[in-house]
Amino acid sequence: MTLVHFLLFTIVLAAASPAALPTVAPAVMHAAMPTFNERNSWFTAHAGAPFQIRMTVTSGTGYTWEPVGPLPPGVTLLGVFAAAQARSMPGSPSREVLVFRAANAGTAHLKLAYVRPWERSTPPAKTAAFTIRVQ
Repeated sequence: MTLVHFLLFTIVLAAASPAALPTVAPAVMHAAMPTFNERNSWFTAHAGAPFQIRMTVTSGTGYTWEPVGPLPPGVTLLGVFAAAQARSMPGSPSREVLVFRAANAGTAHLKLAYVRPWERSTPPAKTAAFTIRVQ
């Protein structure tokens, strides 16, 4: 392996690691924000208020959760963050936090895929679907 190949491999590996995501920013997150996870197939959110979905990831694999296709009308992705943890070893379970805001009352369907961003032709390792009732 040449030095150039080694450096490129190191850059790709560092960028793909969930640790490369910013940790949860206090300005975006607060204790009163509704929190959901992969066990919630449906939930209620308030129009105009942010909500978060916490998804399990495996550290060091390069996998991340991202929305599939366009977001439902009126739903905005505010950010994706690594949940702050005392210690995260490669291969250990960790949490990724996706923060959204729904602007309009109604029902929205959101699908997430667990993918490696650089493997666009590979099917997702997992998917999760949510029905959001916005009041």
